[in-house]
Amino acid sequence: MKPYNDLIKWKSSPAKNSIGVLTGCNQNHEWLLKSWWHHFSKHNDLNVTFIDFGMSESAKLWCKTKGSIIDMSGSHPWITPKENISENVRKKWEKLYAPTLWGARACWLTKPVAFLQTPYTQNAWIDLDCIVRGNIRPLIDASNCTDGFACVREVERSIELSKQQGAIESNWIGYNAGVLSFQKGSLLVKKWAEKTVRENHIHMGDSDTLNHTLNANDFDFCELSDKFNRRPQDGILKNTLIAHYVCTGGKHALMQLFKSYQA
Repeated sequence: MKPYNDLIKWKSSPAKNSIGVLTGCNQNHEWLLKSWWHHFSKHNDLNVTFIDFGMSESAKLWCKTKGSIIDMSGSHPWITPKENISENVRKKWEKLYAPTLWGARACWLTKPVAFLQTPYTQNAWIDLDCIVRGNIRPLIDASNCTDGFACVREVERSIELSKQQGAIESNWIGYNAGVLSFQKGSLLVKKWAEKTVRENHIHMGDSDTLNHTLNANDFDFCELSDKFNRRPQDGILKNTLIAHYVCTGGKHALMQLFKSYQA
């Protein structure tokens, strides 16, 4: 794995005390871009950087009118291909998520590596399948802790499924990687990216490598309340800051919601 050491280093020197938001997209999820931006920009005027996981030219041009782009669209030989993963592991992953995971894995796995290229000193990541309902500065400020990282605990039913399938240990806590904040230079983020690059043959995606990073090390990070990352199926509360429409079912619900806007 030595040829990949350059991948897991912090890149660039951001402007001092710069603050910004990251999200990412490939061609399959370009339909989410404008709605994500609509809700985000209604409540926030922070700089945004879009991570290009393989967008079309038209989507990239649109993103450039809203912010900057980090290019992660090339080939990634360090990602273990499906055919090199055992059949038992493949079946386990498909049960945990869905067969569609094979088209999403490149995005998931390159995400923490892309974080190392952030142009900001203080960062938030918000998945495209989220609706931002307010000012997210409290999310970013939460990463002002010892190890420069903040995230939300996963819902209990997902944690239990992950434990049943052996994705995490029985005494571990599960966390969701869809909404989080971090400081440039965080050792925790670097360790997460390193584990993702070196161990993706045994971990399905970025949430799995994040959980192993957080549970197997003595990091001092901030665990946020679910108002920062709440699934609509659990009910959107008055104080919910970010609604997260996870997985295939969530994307379907989000698409129906968008259609209702247009009706």
